[in-house]
Amino acid sequence: MRIRNWFFYIGTASLMLGLWGCKGSKSVSGNTTPPPFKPEVAGASGLQIEQLYVEACTQLMRGDYSAAEGLFEEVLSKDPANHAAMYNVGRLAMEKRDYDRAIRYAKSAIEKESGNYWYYSLLQKAYEFKGDYENSVAVQESIVNTFPQRFDDRLRLAELYMQNNKIEKAVAQLQSIEAQTGPNEETTLRKYQIYDRSKQYENAVQAAQALIDMNEDEPRYYQLKIEAYQKSGQNLAAIQTMEQLLEKEPGNGFALLSLAEYYKSTGNLEKSDAFLFRAFQNPDIDPDFKMNLISGLLQYVEGEPEILPRIQTLAGIFNQTHPGSAKSYVIQGKLFFIEKQIDSARVYYRKSLEIEPSNTETWMELLETSLEDENFDRLYEDAGEALEYFPNQEQFLFFHGISASYTNRYPQAIRSFEKIKKIGSKDHDLMAQVYAELGKIYHFQNNYTESDQNYEKALELTPDDPFILNNYAYYLSLRGDKLPKAKSLAEKALKLSPNQVSYQDTYGWILYQEGQYAEAAKWLEKATATADSPIIFEHYGDTLLKLGRKDEAIVQWKKAQEKGAKDLQIEIKLQDQ
Repeated sequence: MRIRNWFFYIGTASLMLGLWGCKGSKSVSGNTTPPPFKPEVAGASGLQIEQLYVEACTQLMRGDYSAAEGLFEEVLSKDPANHAAMYNVGRLAMEKRDYDRAIRYAKSAIEKESGNYWYYSLLQKAYEFKGDYENSVAVQESIVNTFPQRFDDRLRLAELYMQNNKIEKAVAQLQSIEAQTGPNEETTLRKYQIYDRSKQYENAVQAAQALIDMNEDEPRYYQLKIEAYQKSGQNLAAIQTMEQLLEKEPGNGFALLSLAEYYKSTGNLEKSDAFLFRAFQNPDIDPDFKMNLISGLLQYVEGEPEILPRIQTLAGIFNQTHPGSAKSYVIQGKLFFIEKQIDSARVYYRKSLEIEPSNTETWMELLETSLEDENFDRLYEDAGEALEYFPNQEQFLFFHGISASYTNRYPQAIRSFEKIKKIGSKDHDLMAQVYAELGKIYHFQNNYTESDQNYEKALELTPDDPFILNNYAYYLSLRGDKLPKAKSLAEKALKLSPNQVSYQDTYGWILYQEGQYAEAAKWLEKATATADSPIIFEHYGDTLLKLGRKDEAIVQWKKAQEKGAKDLQIEIKLQDQ
């Protein structure tokens, strides 16, 4: 992380440094710019070198670093003592992350001109980027000793000490600064950070109090003190400081939410809610935070329905504080969804999407309403609309494919699932479901080779998914094909989920296909005990008929009709008996 931050600095400042490196300026001890170009070679050769240097600077300003580096190196070949060219070659090496080369050139430049700040700065950064923090600190110490008037570099040295766990040196450096400048917010804040990082929480409290004394109107300083108290286990002192902060700033979100959390932890929900409701009335507290809190509470409603009134109160305050916002509509949609008022939930999700059509989470909420109703035609339309905004979003593609499959739009389903395969999701569970759905679709299209291949790929990704194991086994059994494999798959599914009725039916039907009617009847009888699917009763009836138990078979076929079976085959079976 440290390196990445410094690269940002280098990237934004590099052109300016290059310009400074190419400008003429007075070279004195403590100078903040590289020295002017002055060739050591006199006469015509010196003029030629100077022209080369100017051309190198021109290329640098144009952003052609490769050409600039070549020209600076040519300057050095003709004028080996030119420290300005050394500096520029070193800095260009930094751009290419060739830190060893940057270090060599920075050192050479310092040997030739020991009074230039930028040469030391380049060397320090090169060591730091390389990960040689010991030498990085040593060079920063040299910078502070050589250029003591540079306040920022003294702070930087304290920071480097802290990063390298040299806590005492970091504090001593800050105290040294304060001895000259007097206590100030910046050095005191650094002290707080050092004490906090080193878990010296009592000292952190003192530093935070010093900050408050310097600027009692800054809420952040109270927050720092509260955090230090909390980390040291001094909850009562933290609460007292929160109350002081609320006297200064009655709507301070940090204090209100912290107190709400504290009283919740003590079981005092009434007091917790009082602070939480006040926090929700603060329009400056991030609406996303409030919405996430409400969403988190909604997850517990099913097991703890008594919290619903609290959530409704929070939602009402949210809507008053952020009226007409997309998030307020989402919250109302969530509440209607919880109460199973699906149509009303959809109205509010739609209102939210009118304001924020790019919100993927709200689109997912809308899709869930169709899933809840098992309205696959509507799900197909919703997912298709979502894909207009997010054509490569794998979840939307998946639900579009599922809804197309369930509504017999097989070509559209295949397109959606194949697109997910082309995108290449890293979610193995999702990809397994994609392959399994394709396996099912190709089965219904009588393309059994493609069906089996897709099921095999699904099981490569999730070999212990009982749903996929069962479905693959079932479709093999319907074809009467590869029955030993189908039986093995079904047995594994049953071991993973022994009480799943549809898995019991699959296994029983495979046994039926193998002619093991007595064993099949045991499994199918077990399945019918809690089954709702008419096909299970039909399977059991067919098996009983094979065992010569015709009257019992008729009873099961009639149950299949009662459960909603509309298959003419059952009527034919009944008429034939």
